[in-house]
Amino acid sequence: MQDGYGIAWGIGLVANLMLVAAACLAGVTLLRSPGGHRVRPLPVGLLPWAAVLLGAAAAVAMVVFALAVGNVGGGWYVTQFVWAAAMALVVPAWAARAVDRRFGAALLAGWAAGSLGIAIFHVLLQGYLRNQGSSGAVGSGPMIAFGLAVLALLVVAVLLGRAAAAGDAEPAAHA
Repeated sequence: MQDGYGIAWGIGLVANLMLVAAACLAGVTLLRSPGGHRVRPLPVGLLPWAAVLLGAAAAVAMVVFALAVGNVGGGWYVTQFVWAAAMALVVPAWAARAVDRRFGAALLAGWAAGSLGIAIFHVLLQGYLRNQGSSGAVGSGPMIAFGLAVLALLVVAVLLGRAAAAGDAEPAAHA
């Protein structure tokens, strides 16, 4: 990773750290809110299960990308991608199980929007690296798959939020 783009990786790392900070703030909010921390044992309805499955797909894509970065000598840069993969499992699962659907939708939408920005950044970065002939360039396919899964999660979050705002106890019953 000596091709002069270390600052770009640093930007990606800072972006992931901002997502971690947002997750911590959401966790504090959960603990302080009456009932916000309550979750169901399993998601109920089609949309919550779609969120869980899309989160798993995003996590797999991110792990594949992390392995590719590690194979070209990414070193500690891989850590941010492993963390993003873990969050792709945890955040949608928590949001899908939230008793307060509005909170779950907001949590999912916030994380998905931030993650989509990270995906776009890394796809553009990999394109730049390939154009520069960098030995550190890896295929963008896994990151594109991650971005598409996160974009789909953003759509699910909007649908969950709209259903919760309309007063549906179980928004997926009408999906």
